Amino acid sequence: MTDTIEIPERDWGKVHVFTLDLRADEVPAFTTPDDSGWPLKRALGATHLDPERVEVLATRELTGMGLSGYLVEGQGVQEAQVVPDRARLDALTGHVVVLPSVALGTGAQTLRPTAPLAHFATYSETPARPANERLESESARGTLTGGRTDPAPAGKGSRARLIAVIAALAVAALLLVWAFAG
Repeated sequence: MTDTIEIPERDWGKVHVFTLDLRADEVPAFTTPDDSGWPLKRALGATHLDPERVEVLATRELTGMGLSGYLVEGQGVQEAQVVPDRARLDALTGHVVVLPSVALGTGAQTLRPTAPLAHFATYSETPARPANERLESESARGTLTGGRTDPAPAGKGSRARLIAVIAALAVAALLLVWAFAG
């Protein structure tokens, strides 16, 4: 049975995982585009596939992290989604193909993976933290006010800077007079 994966227009924030049933020496020819075509793109049934965004991983290279750890740490997949599949993901051998949404472009398309590919799962990426969200750590407090937690009174900082500049200029003038007089 072939899975059909509907990719809507401007679909973002998904990571599709496929197993790849090939010998290690067959993987490069299958996953690398050349003048005669791209077997991976054909086997996916994709109309658009960005070769720069496709991840082909040998599971043996993920020792210590496992595929589940790579998906969470390397691809930003929500850990809660990976937990039910963790044992199965980390037990996979051989090669896997990881397709983030960005690899599939912005247009709608239908993927119909065929051998040697098999769709394993699709996960959602962890949403990015909003840029305007308030930072709560101790180290983040006061960084925009130069370490103060209360803003300086209006106008007082400008006057202090002006006095400091005038004093520095006066000292520089005295040093020049002393240098030329001596």
